[in-house]
Amino acid sequence: PPKSFDVAEIFSNVITSWYFYLILAVFIAGVFVLTAVKKPTFTVKATGARKTAYLAVLVALAFIANAFSFGSNLWKFSLLHLVGFIAGFILGPADGFVVGFLGDLIAGIIAPQGVYNPLIGVSSGLCGLIPGLLFGYSDKKQYLKIVISYVLVYVFCSLLLNTVATYLMYLTSSKYPTLLSYVLYRLVPTFITVFCVNLTVTTLIFKPLTLLKNSLSKTV
Repeated sequence: PPKSFDVAEIFSNVITSWYFYLILAVFIAGVFVLTAVKKPTFTVKATGARKTAYLAVLVALAFIANAFSFGSNLWKFSLLHLVGFIAGFILGPADGFVVGFLGDLIAGIIAPQGVYNPLIGVSSGLCGLIPGLLFGYSDKKQYLKIVISYVLVYVFCSLLLNTVATYLMYLTSSKYPTLLSYVLYRLVPTFITVFCVNLTVTTLIFKPLTLLKNSLSKTV
């Protein structure tokens, strides 16, 4: 059965080398500084209560996507990447990261499906940050950027961070003796299936999503 949110157990089961977290922290801080200095132009510029409301709705959707994902501890099928894309596309990279990270964290506390893994939390945040960077500074070649966004998310988040995190936490040497063997397991057919579903749904809803974004921008 799912284990409770236990800080001691969390950090006894994941990478504990301080420099690994330092690298991630520096990278994320750098992105936040970048978006503060060079603010994204093509985002909904909400402030105060309105921005809090937008964030709350998107975090709730990210929580639902996490809580209702299915699969084993070795791989998950969910629409979190879709929610992250929506958050990054509408609010920009920094807020997109916040939505993905908090959605995963809240799901880990309220509806755990195993020991909470902070590396997967960071990966969930990147699902919002990456599309936020691609769409926040330009409105050209939108559909091409959807594909690029998902490719980057699945390479850096699913195949790298998530794979390392779940391999170290759950896998036994008898079934997947090497990290490469687990990467290949996730790549086919798991990787392709999740990639295609999220990409297809995003492409289908992109036009109404763009109309929603424009509408929200006018109400600010």
